[in-house]
Amino acid sequence: REAFASGYAATPGKDFLAVDQRICFADGESSKEVPIDIPVTANNWQPTRWFLVEITDISEDSELVGPSTVFDQEFENEGHSTYARVFILQQEVWPADCPRNSWKKWAGLWLVLYYIKDRIRSRKGKYWKTLLSLLYVPFHDIVVSTMVQKFLIDWATHNDRNSYSGWIVLLVAMQACSTGLLRYSDTVQRLDRGRTGGCRQEHRWQLLSKLLMMDFEDHFKFPDSKWFYSAIVNVDVIVADGYWQFFMLITNIFGLVLSMVMMLYAEVSQKGELSWDKFIPFAAFAMVLPISGWAIFRRTGITKQALEERMDGEQAWVDTFSWITQSGPRLYSMGPRELARLERSFTAESKLFVSRHQNARDIIADSIWVTRYMGYALYCIFIGWAAMNLADGRKHIEEGGLPEDYYGPGDFVVAARIYSKFGQYLTLVIGTVVKMLKASVSLERVAVLLNLPEHNSKFRRAQEEIARQDAGKIQFDTANPAPDCAVHRGTVRLENASFVVEKKGSVGPCGDLDMSKSVLEFPLGKVIYVRGGSEPEQLTLLAMIAGLLNPTNGSRSCPENIHPSMLSSTPLGCPHTTVMEALQLTGLSPRVAKRLALALGIDPTHETERLGPAQMQAMALMRLLISNPEMVVAIRPLSIMGRVYQRRMAHLLRAWQLGVMPRTILSWLVDEEEVVPAKRGPARTLVITGEEYFRANSPDFDLPETNKTDSTRCLADMTVSLDNREWLHRQESHMSSRWATPLTTAQPMLITRQGGVCKAA
Repeated sequence: REAFASGYAATPGKDFLAVDQRICFADGESSKEVPIDIPVTANNWQPTRWFLVEITDISEDSELVGPSTVFDQEFENEGHSTYARVFILQQEVWPADCPRNSWKKWAGLWLVLYYIKDRIRSRKGKYWKTLLSLLYVPFHDIVVSTMVQKFLIDWATHNDRNSYSGWIVLLVAMQACSTGLLRYSDTVQRLDRGRTGGCRQEHRWQLLSKLLMMDFEDHFKFPDSKWFYSAIVNVDVIVADGYWQFFMLITNIFGLVLSMVMMLYAEVSQKGELSWDKFIPFAAFAMVLPISGWAIFRRTGITKQALEERMDGEQAWVDTFSWITQSGPRLYSMGPRELARLERSFTAESKLFVSRHQNARDIIADSIWVTRYMGYALYCIFIGWAAMNLADGRKHIEEGGLPEDYYGPGDFVVAARIYSKFGQYLTLVIGTVVKMLKASVSLERVAVLLNLPEHNSKFRRAQEEIARQDAGKIQFDTANPAPDCAVHRGTVRLENASFVVEKKGSVGPCGDLDMSKSVLEFPLGKVIYVRGGSEPEQLTLLAMIAGLLNPTNGSRSCPENIHPSMLSSTPLGCPHTTVMEALQLTGLSPRVAKRLALALGIDPTHETERLGPAQMQAMALMRLLISNPEMVVAIRPLSIMGRVYQRRMAHLLRAWQLGVMPRTILSWLVDEEEVVPAKRGPARTLVITGEEYFRANSPDFDLPETNKTDSTRCLADMTVSLDNREWLHRQESHMSSRWATPLTTAQPMLITRQGGVCKAA
């Protein structure tokens, strides 16, 4: 919850030890190490968190280089910083570091026990307060109420009633006090049990954190419906039938123990001689528990199978229904037959779920009734046995015996109540075990999701660096992001890379891509245009450039200081967030955010998820430009916009690529001045698909190649054609008439593949 409130930022002093250190470089020294201690948290599952290592000040005759970020409210003091974001990855297994090979142990109940261990660590003192409060319920029910009834009946039926009147009043007062304590214990457990805020929402937050921190490729390992169903249904089951039922299990076992103690007390308290036949009820009831447990555990296989089938059936109709509700505003585009198909699908899935639910319900009910039948049968037998003892005692009293020496009405009431309570608590114990079996199925599904890798690519790279460091082979070769865009800034390199989709849909819309005979080097600070090929091939190439996908074969390398941002052609809007609030999340003040929204022609109070497609594209592009990443990989970012909108946004995107600061770009939108400053930052890297960007920046883009101006030819520094695997570069030597400052342009040079080596033609 603390990480959620702080955007998953780590807490100094708890997650890491903050360090404020002065770093001095000697002549010729190119790197420094700053050790930061991270406390080890054994067996304590937490989502990945991060902290920043930032250079905040520099001495004279030194230069601070790196991405510029906007921190001020009115852009009067645009900040510059060099920083690294450090992620603290969790390696613990949820729950409570339970070994994966032990999940099926004891029919899944072993996993439930580890989950309870995790809850005890999380709830701490509140867990024990809740448990103690619940234990008072059987004590009041079995001990206090039973003893009060026994003595009241004995004294009320005694010949000398007047001598016991004071004791009767005292017993009634004790019963009233115990009832007050019962009410107090109920209040304590209700306030401290934490079933909703302490458990349900915490687990849902954990699932959300996992989703937000997974790599692109890992998102497709499980369908969206599985995450949604786990957050809504499985989490509710593990809390209600796992966390809470464990409280009930301890309480019911405590009730059983008290019932058996009271049975012994009822027999021992009689003044007559003890004989073996007086312990027959105790022995018989004690035998019921292991027999019932044996019968239940024989059925665990079919019980768990029925529960899993029920969950699969419920997940199917929940997935269909949630898709329909989310797609409600767009259902108008579907025809009557498509709508009828949706209805038929939901009806069929509902019927399947109902049949599986009834099967699981009957199996669970049969498991519980095995114990109920045994308890009811023993109750009938021994209540008759107690009645015969009462009749025999009355006969001896009529013959002149003392009432204290024989079975009396109070003893009969105690026996009847204790036999009833024993059967009741025995049934509750078995029912609790069955519910915990149900919880183990849901717990296993949630555990599978929560134990998926977070930031898997970062984790693998960290392991490789640790291995190299241990071997003494680690090298610090971070590229220098020099302000002068003419200086070589490094490349993103795909060497003999290929990607194979193992299972259809396992990586979403991406497809197979074979570049195993090619070596691609994408220069930083340039415009790279990707065209041709199928859409899945384009998406795969861009995802590998951005680092979202790792090549199946071959390798990808990128300078350490470059963190590409990928922009989809159909961007998302934050739910329950207005346009103004979404712009403020990038660091803008409310005043500037409002003016920017109006300049884009968007109502600042409109919710982002309700925007039109073109407005959504414009919003996503502007938020990305304001955040000022080092590299943007964009999938047709202007495809849905109108022609006027395209020209305006393409002009801003081109200005950003040339190194214009976000403050200047925003001033163009607000004040309508489009003068490219001569002094600007280093050129950024833009990898883009779709012709809209080039057509909007060059009116003669669609003309034949011989009729194109040099500015049109040279918008792209490198063109990648996936149809014939050709790469088109250009050399720097041209001035563009559109811009007031020199642009880096080139004479075209065709590069073809021969034997896996790029050769200039």
